[in-house]
Amino acid sequence: MGDDKLHFVLLPFMAQGHAIPMIDIAKLLASRSGTTVTLLLTPLNHIRVKPILSRSSQLGAHIHVEELHFPAEEAGLPAGCENVDALPSPSLISKFCFAANMLQSQVETLLKKMMFPKQSCCLVADMGFIFAAEVSQKLGIPRIFFNGMNCFASLCIHHILTCSNILDTVSGEFEYFDVPGMPHKISFTESQVKAGMATPGNKEWREAMEKLMGNESTAYGVIFNTFEDLEHVYIRHYENVRHRKIWSIGPLSMFDKELAHNNAIIRGQTSSVDATQCLKWLDSWELGTVIYACLGSWSNLTAAQMLELGLGLEASGRPFIWVVGLRNIEWKKSLQQLMERNGYEERVRSARRGLLIWGWAPQVQILSHQAVGGFLTHCGWNSSLEGVSAGIPMVTWPLFADQFYNEKFLVDILKIGVRVGVKRVMEFGKEEEIGVQVHGDEVRKAVEELMDGGGEEGEARRRRVRELAEKAKKAVEEGGSSQIKIENFIEDVRKFTAKKAYA
Repeated sequence: MGDDKLHFVLLPFMAQGHAIPMIDIAKLLASRSGTTVTLLLTPLNHIRVKPILSRSSQLGAHIHVEELHFPAEEAGLPAGCENVDALPSPSLISKFCFAANMLQSQVETLLKKMMFPKQSCCLVADMGFIFAAEVSQKLGIPRIFFNGMNCFASLCIHHILTCSNILDTVSGEFEYFDVPGMPHKISFTESQVKAGMATPGNKEWREAMEKLMGNESTAYGVIFNTFEDLEHVYIRHYENVRHRKIWSIGPLSMFDKELAHNNAIIRGQTSSVDATQCLKWLDSWELGTVIYACLGSWSNLTAAQMLELGLGLEASGRPFIWVVGLRNIEWKKSLQQLMERNGYEERVRSARRGLLIWGWAPQVQILSHQAVGGFLTHCGWNSSLEGVSAGIPMVTWPLFADQFYNEKFLVDILKIGVRVGVKRVMEFGKEEEIGVQVHGDEVRKAVEELMDGGGEEGEARRRRVRELAEKAKKAVEEGGSSQIKIENFIEDVRKFTAKKAYA
């Protein structure tokens, strides 16, 4: 690597929702002239993305990989738990985060090696790595903070955490309060923000969030997977309150021109169904008639609640694809038993109206298919943005983390979604206590409202999301806002490293 090469070192967190957009960023940076890109991955995560990196290399975007030993057993985890989706129980997430932040010395050693004898390095680290600030400061290299949320959610959390004691004034779990400091009126209940992001009674999580915000405040800048026409107001406000450079470079999934057209392209894990067969099944349905339901790779709904979801999809009378993504093995077995007693899978199969996928699905390709007319989603930001990019209106079913903020954004700000009616966060360890929040008939009604058009409002909803999809497409085209932001990002980092070297 020549001295004039700007070397980007990317450290993705070991969870699909974090890693997928970071891999996309690596491919984007590697496709630019004058840059070198290295990914820091654990062995099992490296194996997962090898097909993606191989394809990227064939297209001229070469990405180097340095492997890190993941200290699973040292942190009290089972051997081989190198990704969040490999954890046998959600209760182990805190140990996993602890193990991830034990990687500091390895990352520091590798960065020193990459800087020898003279390289302009920049560390792009996921928001989950608290130690990244210390490492970059010690080595004197710029650090970029990858924020996997959107600007709207990040701005809400900032104001709730740092600008007021607003939650102390809320008397009930379901009482609405206004978020102070927002550009316009935004209201939540305590339960909706109780997702571990801003919980007054949870000292451990509150401290973790404050560390995260502090970690961001010392970075040279922040990358968001979003685009200007989607979040312009919130991007500008976030820049003002955080005093950081912000580069909005999304939707990252849309930069992969092959993705929507080539079934062999892998994004995330290998699909548990044959992508070609899945798309052929969609080919048998008319334009905009299919509802696609997926609550993410970390759904923690109980078996009883999942059955209600399935019954609601069936009762809607619409053809559907349902990705059953239960992480808990015992709950998965229980759901299979409930379905067997109910005769659910056999009915759906014989009616040829539903396709069940027990595992990972080719989501971007499914959403891009013309037969899909609605998306029932957990409101994870990657999925939400993929729905927007495909021009698909959504039924919203948030579970935890930033998902209630994203529901607010989709339904009340963008006005492209219909709530299924979830009121309470699915807290880890309390799933059985929370039980069934949404019954099959409520699922049916939400699907019908979304898919039937809902009169003038339904048509307006579809028109709005189609317009946003067109803006998303333009953002990633040559001369689009996200294309320009990527070039600005590389140039900003180049100037910053040159200035430090001169000093």
